[in-house]
Amino acid sequence: MLYMEDWMVRTPDHYSLGFAGDHLAACIELSAPLPEGWDLKVDVEREGKKNVIQLQREGDLFSARLTAEMLGEDGYYFLQIRGTNGDVVRHSNVFLAMVYHSINAAEEFPPVLPSEFQQMERRLTALNQHPPKAGDGVWLVWNVDKEAYEPTDIPVSAGIASQDVEAIRVMDRAEYDALAQKDARTLYLIRG
Repeated sequence: MLYMEDWMVRTPDHYSLGFAGDHLAACIELSAPLPEGWDLKVDVEREGKKNVIQLQREGDLFSARLTAEMLGEDGYYFLQIRGTNGDVVRHSNVFLAMVYHSINAAEEFPPVLPSEFQQMERRLTALNQHPPKAGDGVWLVWNVDKEAYEPTDIPVSAGIASQDVEAIRVMDRAEYDALAQKDARTLYLIRG
């Protein structure tokens, strides 16, 4: 427990708030004999980052249950009590508290299976690398799971005026303009 008298906070030796990532397991408690009307907050600073912890009052005891967001990183924290009473604002001395290192292994290693986004990205990349192409009278499309082209029911001439088109490529205007050679048997569709 912390004690504040005449706006000077006394801390025990090696004062600790808990371990990085602790959630609702630790509490900051401050005994402060202040008249009614005072509202206290703890201003927190660690390596230039700042936070504010609201303290709840019960008589002369002010406290707050600490969350994982408040104890997100290990290391030394600078703390200062800030009190308000109407328009009056008063600060205590600045004091140190330690948050100890936690392994938090669940956050350190990626999941064993790829995420849905990684899987979708791989599928889209494979489809982009294997655009539809003309087959034996029908369009062939890439099957990502089988890693092979498969025929469709769409005839090569469906919706296309020229029988000479063998592939369709979808690309941005810059990609199209950057092509050194344009294949006469490819239909280029420009995005946008």
